[in-house]
Amino acid sequence: MYATALLTLALAGCREPSSEGGGTHGVTRIAASVRSAKSSSSSRVRAHRLPVDTEFGVRLDRALSSAHNRAGDPFAATLEEAVVVERAEVLPRGTIFTGRITATRTKPRAVLALTLDGFAIAGRQYPIVTALEARTTDALAKRNVELIAGGPGLGALIASAAKESRVLTASAGAPSTGSVRTPAVDVPANTPFRFLLKSSVSVVVD
Repeated sequence: MYATALLTLALAGCREPSSEGGGTHGVTRIAASVRSAKSSSSSRVRAHRLPVDTEFGVRLDRALSSAHNRAGDPFAATLEEAVVVERAEVLPRGTIFTGRITATRTKPRAVLALTLDGFAIAGRQYPIVTALEARTTDALAKRNVELIAGGPGLGALIASAAKESRVLTASAGAPSTGSVRTPAVDVPANTPFRFLLKSSVSVVVD
């Protein structure tokens, strides 16, 4: 009986460390599962970089006018086409952009220039820099982006336009000193604009 009791105690002693070891392995497995879950979650969050010259096709949320609006006035616009980078949709259709009027002019040519300042996606705000987009009352619209921004040719453009205005007035039989009313640039709500990104931006996509 004495030998039997010793054998029982020995077996019990062997089981205790095994039980403790099992507990330690259990904790290790739980920690590993937590790390795996975090790794899996982080692997679903990716940052995509929108390169320079990415094009944003948007529609304005409200009407703007060179006659009533001033430089600095804000506006909002809605993305019309999704932006895709490396087959991943970075900005879905309907993304809301914010922008501002950068310049207005009424004489000798009416001008309205706009730029985008940023967009919001998944609760995050992203500031951006885009090229100017402008509308004028004449065919010089293709040349006005640099000039409206204060380029060296702005004075020449104004002088040329003023001279042309005087010539047209005189040819109509009015005094050359008379003034000509310049029509405003009116942009209705929902008007499409296309802006080019001038500085790349990294966008987090869940």
